[in-house]
Amino acid sequence: MAFINAFSGSLVAGSDTSHNHRLTGSFSQKSGKVIFNGGQEAYDFQIKSDDDANMLYIDASEDRVGIGTATPAAKLDVAGNVFPAADSSYDLGSASKRWRNIYTGDLHLRNERGDWTIVEEEDFLCVMNNKTGKKYEMVLKPIDD
Repeated sequence: MAFINAFSGSLVAGSDTSHNHRLTGSFSQKSGKVIFNGGQEAYDFQIKSDDDANMLYIDASEDRVGIGTATPAAKLDVAGNVFPAADSSYDLGSASKRWRNIYTGDLHLRNERGDWTIVEEEDFLCVMNNKTGKKYEMVLKPIDD
């Protein structure tokens, strides 16, 4: 595994922080983007902070990106919270590009009209009004098999 790190404004590459080498390949700029071409070999790419924490990691062999982790378990693996740039400004998915499944703990729904939480209990679902503190059991009736 190779990493890339910035030391005093220069880019170096190596197998760990004590064995740094010049990066083989070429950097170019196209349409405002910096592009690294490593030639025939695929290199993992890692950016670390001053305290040696992983900020960005690209696993070239698995086509995975980690933000805050050097062991991404999916195409994009984020270790931490993800926020939009401004309140109520972006969507997650769209009418034609929907997520198949969403795995979550309690589901919090809040806007200018209401503030609710859907809670999964062992045998039922309930909806909690966070403004009043009232809790409502959702009655689920089995449908014929």
